[in-house]
Amino acid sequence: MADGDIVHIGIEDRLTESDCAKLSIEFDNLIQQADGRPDLKELALRAGKSFLNDLRNGREVDIIDFSADILERYMHEVYESEQTYVAEWDTV
Repeated sequence: MADGDIVHIGIEDRLTESDCAKLSIEFDNLIQQADGRPDLKELALRAGKSFLNDLRNGREVDIIDFSADILERYMHEVYESEQTYVAEWDTV
């Protein structure tokens, strides 16, 4: 997928495995190009791929406001990672 290409998905459309592979690679490329802490970039990648996985498997996702959906997933990933971090410190 070239820079600026967008995969258009209509309500009635389904992602093909090829579409999913292209989007997954695009997520990887975007994360590699982004500035930021590696741990937070990994959480952002998980959030994006979680959305893609749900879309691919026919689960209900908000394709109209997908950026808000991915942001919510990212915030959940951050929360979960913080809980893990706190739990690890409680055992010390």
